[in-house]
Amino acid sequence: DQKIPEKIRHKAIEIGTTKTGLSQTVTDETTNSVWWIKAMLADIYDFSVVAVELGNKNTKFDEFVRGHIDELMGEAMAALVHIDIARAVALARIHSQAEVFRQALVGSISHELRSPLASIIGSASVLDVDPSIQWNERTSSLVHAIRDEAKRVDTDLARLLEVTRLSDRTIRPHMEWQDPVDIIN
Repeated sequence: DQKIPEKIRHKAIEIGTTKTGLSQTVTDETTNSVWWIKAMLADIYDFSVVAVELGNKNTKFDEFVRGHIDELMGEAMAALVHIDIARAVALARIHSQAEVFRQALVGSISHELRSPLASIIGSASVLDVDPSIQWNERTSSLVHAIRDEAKRVDTDLARLLEVTRLSDRTIRPHMEWQDPVDIIN
């Protein structure tokens, strides 16, 4: 596990926060090592820099070798971009599948709840007008409570479905230009 010298780390940060493509050869006097540092993909990521130790300062590097290193680093960064894109696509797919599952679950639950609720409301309404129930105050109040609570749950469920439809973007607002004077008045 080799550590990057402090001077090289600071220079990499300096270069990495500038323009993409800027490169510089830096020598660390404490280790006599020569480092090649290049800023890459700064327009995609907040901070992207590559630092390669080329050897000691007595080693000669011509432009041909540096050109090959530059090409290699470019290919490495392109591979990293492809990996990042693949990860983003995988995450988008997972989010999409989760959304489809959520919509199916809400649709299924709402259908499974609305049918019994409609039966409960209908039955309570029938019982409410039955003369034998109307005469018994205790039974009549129970029927009213059943009907009222079932209607409340039905209303809550209808609101939940409406919110789901709005978040599903099946309902889109119709936008029109309006004169500000008409809005204020």
